[in-house]
Amino acid sequence: MAPKGGKETDVSAIAANPSLLARAKEAAQYVISGVMPGTWMSPLQPIRPVAPETVQPRAFDFPVGYNTRFQPRTGRGNSYETLIALSETCDILRLAIETRKDQMEKLEWQIRPRAGSTTTDDDPRIKQLTDFFMYPDKEHDWSGWLRALLEDHFVLDAVSIYKRLDRKDRLYSLDLLDGSTIFPVIDETGRRPMAPSPAYQQVIKGVPAIDFTSDELIFAPRNVRNRTPLGYSPVEQVLVTVNIAIRRATSQLTYYTDGNVSDGVFWLPDTWNPDQFKSFQELWDSLHVGDLAERRRAKFLPGQKDSFQQIVQPPLKDQYDEWLARVICYAFSLPPSAFVQQVNRATAETAQQAALEEGLAPIQKWVKGIIDRVIFHDFGATDIEFAWLNEKEIDPKVAAEIQSIKLQRGVITLNEARSQDGLDPYEGVGDTPGLQTAAGFVALPTEEDIAAAKDASLAARQAIAEGAPDDEEPAKAHGLKKKYSDPLKRPAAIKAHSAIRDTVNAVFDRAAHHVASQLRGMAVVGKADDEDEKRKQRAKSIADDINLFDLKEVKAISGALDDLATDVTNAALTDMGLFGQVDARSTTWATKHAAELVTQITDSTRDMLRQTIAQGLQETDILGVADRIAKDYAFSPERALLIADTETAFANGNGAQKGREIAKDLGIKIKKEWLDHEGACPICVENALAGPIEIEDTFPDGSMTTPSHPRCHCTTVSVIED
Repeated sequence: MAPKGGKETDVSAIAANPSLLARAKEAAQYVISGVMPGTWMSPLQPIRPVAPETVQPRAFDFPVGYNTRFQPRTGRGNSYETLIALSETCDILRLAIETRKDQMEKLEWQIRPRAGSTTTDDDPRIKQLTDFFMYPDKEHDWSGWLRALLEDHFVLDAVSIYKRLDRKDRLYSLDLLDGSTIFPVIDETGRRPMAPSPAYQQVIKGVPAIDFTSDELIFAPRNVRNRTPLGYSPVEQVLVTVNIAIRRATSQLTYYTDGNVSDGVFWLPDTWNPDQFKSFQELWDSLHVGDLAERRRAKFLPGQKDSFQQIVQPPLKDQYDEWLARVICYAFSLPPSAFVQQVNRATAETAQQAALEEGLAPIQKWVKGIIDRVIFHDFGATDIEFAWLNEKEIDPKVAAEIQSIKLQRGVITLNEARSQDGLDPYEGVGDTPGLQTAAGFVALPTEEDIAAAKDASLAARQAIAEGAPDDEEPAKAHGLKKKYSDPLKRPAAIKAHSAIRDTVNAVFDRAAHHVASQLRGMAVVGKADDEDEKRKQRAKSIADDINLFDLKEVKAISGALDDLATDVTNAALTDMGLFGQVDARSTTWATKHAAELVTQITDSTRDMLRQTIAQGLQETDILGVADRIAKDYAFSPERALLIADTETAFANGNGAQKGREIAKDLGIKIKKEWLDHEGACPICVENALAGPIEIEDTFPDGSMTTPSHPRCHCTTVSVIED
């Protein structure tokens, strides 16, 4: 029975007819529930698909008869021939291509076991694959083969590699084919047909000549897109820009070959007749035959008497030429430094290094993918891969610095570093991991060393407790609490202080010189307005425009900070009977702190410059301010000394704190206590009155450890408790 208000319908006729039921079910499946024509502004039901149910989703909307349009790049607008012609006509474009090819060619490579596999470096397959790729096509070596591959990538993005087999159907060579002759065919879904169906055709003399399956030919565009099987090369990306550059170069060439504008004209009396002008012109030209081109000979015209008028030639190169060079270089991730006016040297070098890394990495990864595909599919080696050497760092000098840092921090051993350089290993300690500190080499502890250190620390605490008077608490009476001694008087601290002071002084000297040069080069001469607010705004604008790139070199003090912090950490652990427990915590702190210090010094220096410039503009002009910069406090030895005092104290305090953290990780119950000195400030006195606190807690002023302020000579000590 139908519910109240409902309607009862007899469906027995539909149930008795299966075809009617099927159609009703099909209609119900397609209808979007809740969408009604009578709804206000209804979206209505979608149009039913007209394609048969057997049609699969297509990769893109390809033209009907796509595979019959076998001429490569049909319908793409720009033929392969156009791209090739552009790449061989535009000087800047060709130089960019050759530069990238040179950079890739010089990179070293290797065949190695995949990470996580059990394969060893002496696996005979590694040598077999290395020998194969030394001459991939059995004609050219790796460098020549790679350059040809990259040429097709940069110009056409249609790299095509034919897998030539030997008589036993084994891969014999990888022969490069001209990518402009390859036409990728598609299946009914718009994707590459799988073998044994043909996937590519080589078009020779305008007709399909050879079919290739996907197993026979590698067609590897790097810039893959969904709407076409073809790639999108860097040359095609800047096609319009390259066209303009070629036409500008042609125009500039005609200046020297077909120009007709003289450098100037002589005005002669207007009473002369044409024959007199012609005779005098011939006489003048005869005096300069062999010296000047015809277009550069001065002309004589009637007009002003006894006068010469210079004709100004248009510039042959302007900012637009630089813009074209920038666009082309950007397409190849190359710095445009060779084609544009130079910025400061530091900025140019940074841009060059960034472009080198950012531009090469994707190409390296793409080439690696092609080689790994061959290793995997054609040699069946799933546990072996192709790898570039020095992938992370291109510059050998920087790579050596990184290797040195890793060695100092215990990331690699000495023999591992020598192995990377192809040198024979050292006997003895060459395989021992350790840290390089100011006190020398400190070996990282083994499990036996850690166990022995724990036993030694327990014995030390027991001895301390046994030596305490009966009426005293052992921990409070005896721990490792000491009388105050100036932490900055230790030899390691004095050495670090001297190194930091000298480094900062040298950086300030260079920065002062460059800041003064920048001020002199600014087009803001004349005295400032009398109004104080306007003067401050002008000073702020000038200071904000100054490049303080030299101050980045302050980070070089991280080495001195690292040495001192590690030395203090080692001394703190030694006092607790813990030997060989130093880890990389101090080094990590030093590197991070030095980077933060660069930002702090840069910001504070800029603030000081604003004040100096504002005060100077009240008395003189910007050139006068530039002359005063060398003596300004912002770049003075006094400020360098203050920074050295403060940073030495920071390294000392953090080194001691890291030592306490290591001791706590080893199970020692330890606290810290602030020791002030005679004449200490109220802030430090309050910290000292707090007594022993947990090592992860902060003192009353919010400090985790010393110093509390610049030129603070307080220290913290460790207090061991049972």
